[in-house]
Amino acid sequence: MIEWIRVLKALRFTRALLWPLTINAMAAAVCAALFGSAVGWNAATRTGYSPWIGNGLPFLQILALAFLANRLLRIIASGTTLPKLGLQLVSVLVYFLAIAVSVSFVFNESLGTLLAASGIAGLVVGFAIRGLLADLFSGIVLHLDSNLTVGDWVDVSLRGKEFRGKVLDIQWRTVVITDRSENLVLIPNSEFVAATVVNRSRPTIATEYGATLTVGSEYDRRRVVAILETALARVTTEGDVLKHPAASVRVGGLEGGLVLYRMFYCVDPGTTAPLRAQSTVIGTAIDFLKAAGIHLYPIQRTHHCRLTLPGHDRHTEADIRQQTLANVRLLSVLSHDELRLLAEATTLRSFRHGQTVMRSGEAGESMMVVVEGRLEVTTDGPEGPIAVATLWPGECVGEMSLLTGAPRSATVIAAGDVFLFEVDKAALAPILAANQPLVKNIATLIETRHAGNGNSDVSDISGSKPETVLTKIINFFRLLHSQ
Repeated sequence: MIEWIRVLKALRFTRALLWPLTINAMAAAVCAALFGSAVGWNAATRTGYSPWIGNGLPFLQILALAFLANRLLRIIASGTTLPKLGLQLVSVLVYFLAIAVSVSFVFNESLGTLLAASGIAGLVVGFAIRGLLADLFSGIVLHLDSNLTVGDWVDVSLRGKEFRGKVLDIQWRTVVITDRSENLVLIPNSEFVAATVVNRSRPTIATEYGATLTVGSEYDRRRVVAILETALARVTTEGDVLKHPAASVRVGGLEGGLVLYRMFYCVDPGTTAPLRAQSTVIGTAIDFLKAAGIHLYPIQRTHHCRLTLPGHDRHTEADIRQQTLANVRLLSVLSHDELRLLAEATTLRSFRHGQTVMRSGEAGESMMVVVEGRLEVTTDGPEGPIAVATLWPGECVGEMSLLTGAPRSATVIAAGDVFLFEVDKAALAPILAANQPLVKNIATLIETRHAGNGNSDVSDISGSKPETVLTKIINFFRLLHSQ
């Protein structure tokens, strides 16, 4: 096998040099036929021909040799990390040497005299193309700098403007960057080397970003931090934020009764846009704070509350409970007044880390809405419990037990300290009795949710149809006259 690989490499090498070797062989044959020597520039008889032939053929022969040498050097360099600009500079050097040899051996001119005579012209041309030369040499510097390579994600600050994107190429004159919208940004090399560049891909792909939220100082600091940490855990689970290094929450300062909470997280710019990650982090944090009844601005309170133990006064306001329940998809068909009545009958439950909220097989007539913290849903596997889902603030569990009295089909455990709203049959029964058409809407909503695989319920409804669910709800709540 190794021998075949060597043969294939040799064939590829020979094929790459076939055309240059053919040209050189033809040039040598023509020179040998006309001048009597395969090396045309050393043949004394070439002076007997016109300059077009006597000097032209040897000059072309030297260029053919330069073509061969350039192709050979490129083949050798293909197995190295030499950048594209370096290969181009090598090609320029090879052909420059070929022209220098031609001037000296073919045209019998002194190379030193030629360079001296072209000095003034070179100064004039150099002044005219000084920008081009600056870009060229800056490009060479960029290629030699190991801190920046093609494929790196960078933030460039240039003349008061910010450019963010991926380095697509470093060319003779420009650095080509593609942004998130796949637009090409071309920055001259001479300006790029003078800009402030933050390489998000070095030394590691993990880049730390931060987001700040302002919360009133009347809320318990540890409680707010725990909610924000839960929000970061949700975003991390969804893959928008890197797991390592782990995200964190810190108190950033105090301004006039407001506390600044800073959320720090790491993102791989190559897979997730930092602005998108920031939007997801802030949006999730806002949703979780709202679910917990925490406002992002100070609320003027006109009533006085007696002091209670920490945590006992959580979620006591009806509007907070109503807002949380309104965000539950199952309850979205209820009117404002119906949600208010349900919120007044809702019970606040709390669980410590590791406590069982629901157990597989047990009877139940209620559902839980996550307010703070998170729940882990597990099922029995051959080697022990298997985690099948995680429930976050604003999500509910146990809908079918509430609506039909079905037993729990999975076990739900608190992952950390958790606060839940428990909605039971006694709280929902008066609402369904007063508005029986709701039953059909709820049954249709449940069926649609299961069809889209969006169910987080842990009650047994396998094989349920809209009519079956509707019948179960009617029988469970004894709605004999339901339409």
